[in-house]
Amino acid sequence: MLFPCLPGVPLLLYRTDGTFSWTRPREGQRHVVVGGLEDPLQWTTCTPRASSTGATLETNRIEVAELDGSLRKVLFWQELDQPRAIALDPERGFMYWTDWGEIPKIERAGMDGTNRSMIIDKEIYWPNGLTLDYSQEKLYWADAKHNFIHRCNLDGSSREVVVKGELPHPFALTLYEDTLFWTDWNTRSIHSCRKQTGAEQRVVHSDIFSPMDIHVFSAKRQNILVDSPCSVKNGGCSHLCLLSPLKPFYQCACPTGVQLLEDGKTCRDGATQMLLLARRTDLRRISLDMPDFTDIILQVDDIRHAIAIDYDPVEGYIYWTDDDVKAIRRSLLDGSDAQFVVTSQVTRLNGTMRKILISEDLDEPRAIVLDPVAGYMYWTDWGEVPKIERADLDGMERVVMVNTSLGWPNGLALDYDERKIYWGDAKTDKIEEDPVFVARSHIWFRLRPAL
Repeated sequence: MLFPCLPGVPLLLYRTDGTFSWTRPREGQRHVVVGGLEDPLQWTTCTPRASSTGATLETNRIEVAELDGSLRKVLFWQELDQPRAIALDPERGFMYWTDWGEIPKIERAGMDGTNRSMIIDKEIYWPNGLTLDYSQEKLYWADAKHNFIHRCNLDGSSREVVVKGELPHPFALTLYEDTLFWTDWNTRSIHSCRKQTGAEQRVVHSDIFSPMDIHVFSAKRQNILVDSPCSVKNGGCSHLCLLSPLKPFYQCACPTGVQLLEDGKTCRDGATQMLLLARRTDLRRISLDMPDFTDIILQVDDIRHAIAIDYDPVEGYIYWTDDDVKAIRRSLLDGSDAQFVVTSQVTRLNGTMRKILISEDLDEPRAIVLDPVAGYMYWTDWGEVPKIERADLDGMERVVMVNTSLGWPNGLALDYDERKIYWGDAKTDKIEEDPVFVARSHIWFRLRPAL
């Protein structure tokens, strides 16, 4: 994690499991910055514009965001196996990362996600640490399998050995002036040497539990005075302004799932098509407007066992059921304004005017969908006698639609155009029509025609 540089004494910032700490290169005393962090494997920041870029193992994605975590955008999601270290060169508009998956390699691309290329793919196995020497235009990396630190030009040419054979398990790298620093998992220490020759090796700090990432915090580390097209009025971009290696040396970009308008500057207000997903302890939305189909977690607290989810396009609220707290809750699409609405009844969308429609002969009701034009509601019940039922919206004219060849009928969906109903059965792991009714499916499973 590299913070925007400020004048002052250089600091070494390093990460252990869930904790960021710092020490001065010649001091050796540890100071905890923050603890209790989750598992972003490595993040780095671009100082000419307050944005950050990160790689994560859990999702195999490379993303960019503002420094406060807002406006997250996925840059790369394909052909990433095990992304590990990441480094930025904002002066030239490039980013670099290591991947120690099935095909180990080091790649680079524009910070706007363009011009991706592989620069190292030979004699490489576990490429962990990665850092840049901006003044000498060199790239350094550590390989924990081959036990070496190598360097090369920024395009991957002129590869050289810096340190070899004396590194049990190097993990992260950073530079300050003529000194190279790295963490080692086996020695549980921070080490250093001369960057040109690998000589004068010494232990800077020891007895660190699981040392992870490390960076130097100094104004001399990165040229923050370089002219940036994003530093003036955000490049004219409504949201993200990302540096590029090609003219005009920047591109406007939008948060994940949101399209950029034809003017190349302005983002839409949000996704026009999306999927909503209830995942027991969290809710997610997936934009269908963009090709990456990235799931975004809604920031809603205390979701214990979310089962069903739906959306009110008029008011812009998401509704979901939580059978652990036996309630229906709602929030806006960004997770804000979360509130309890009601339990087990029909109600206005704001929770008023409640009325119980059906309370008898319900065993384990699960999903429910409405056909307001035709005046029907449908629900599944996966109790002792699994079935799919239908009733008028006032609870009258209740009919069992399907009660054979069902196990755990969960999800329901209506195709309003074709006037059909679909369901998923978690016991058979299928979405299907019962073979008994195939010949009569257009009678048994066709919805009432819209008036």
